[in-house]
Amino acid sequence: MRNISVFFSLFVFALLSSCTEQESTVSRPETVQVSINAGEATLPEESYFLITVNDDTGNPVLTDHVMTAETPLNLPAGHYTISDFTVMNDDQVLMAAPKRGSRLARSVGRALGYEFDVKPGASAALTIDVLQAASQNVADFGYTAFKLPFFALTMRTRLVDFFDFSLTGTGLIYVSWGDGIIEQYDLASTANYPTHGYAVAGIYIITVVGDVDQITDFYSFYGNGPISAINFSHATALRDVRLGLTAGPTRVNLSNCPNLEVVNMPGIPQLATLLLPTSHQIRFISISGPNALNTADIDAITDNIYANTVAKNITGGYFTYLDNWSSPTGPPIGPPSPATTVKLTDLQNTYGWTLDPTP
Repeated sequence: MRNISVFFSLFVFALLSSCTEQESTVSRPETVQVSINAGEATLPEESYFLITVNDDTGNPVLTDHVMTAETPLNLPAGHYTISDFTVMNDDQVLMAAPKRGSRLARSVGRALGYEFDVKPGASAALTIDVLQAASQNVADFGYTAFKLPFFALTMRTRLVDFFDFSLTGTGLIYVSWGDGIIEQYDLASTANYPTHGYAVAGIYIITVVGDVDQITDFYSFYGNGPISAINFSHATALRDVRLGLTAGPTRVNLSNCPNLEVVNMPGIPQLATLLLPTSHQIRFISISGPNALNTADIDAITDNIYANTVAKNITGGYFTYLDNWSSPTGPPIGPPSPATTVKLTDLQNTYGWTLDPTP
């Protein structure tokens, strides 16, 4: 369990930041669209922005605010300055906007602080010049350090006006819905089904902080929680992941979840990569299509399941890998290679696993 005082400080900071944002947006009449000029660089779909905006007196209006290009800021009329701006992917800084006076300031058309006005009755559109961060020193951008948001569990939605999912475990969590709203949930209670309606349909970054290392079950099915990216890296106590029959991510990385027992992920058309932990207790796995998993993917997943089954004598498991979850007599995804078919057969005959389809 993480140090409670550390989490408490993080939560207080997050909640205070949220309060600052919410107080400043009581009369948010105007939208501010933010885009970036990244040259010829191509950004991952799940990338997002981390931005700090100050008012005309230098006081922060938004501090390390998470946003996407699809979801604008909402600010009252006034004069503002952007003091910090980075482009993130999960918890990595991909790009940053140089500050005035920094070594890299002359490499862009407009360095920070970037001043702009929001006028009554008129929306604003800003373009921030950014440079790739990996090949540069932080100081060359004018920062003492790039700030990393504390993300224990994150989801990047698809275009939504409503979102829900379910979590089970112990302890408290705080869900930031990406529109300035943060809500608290007790994982041990029956009220562990976070739901949220958005005033404006958009693409949002949903973040969950708190006792995320005590979350044991994640559930999102039937299209009410469509996401393009999800980060489970800090949810180390997960035993049961059920995400399916929905528009979903292209990549799911569960490699930091060694307590897994159930992985139920059928019918995610976009799913092209599924990474499992090296060691686990999985005895139920459903990766039936439609999805984008190919022969190499089903081979790698089967190798992982088979190695853990043999090493830990996991018997009586269940493994479904149909080309289409709704067609029980259909062919397998992939299909599996001949060597993998041998392992699937051994899972069935030696360890008593139920396989669908039968190898």
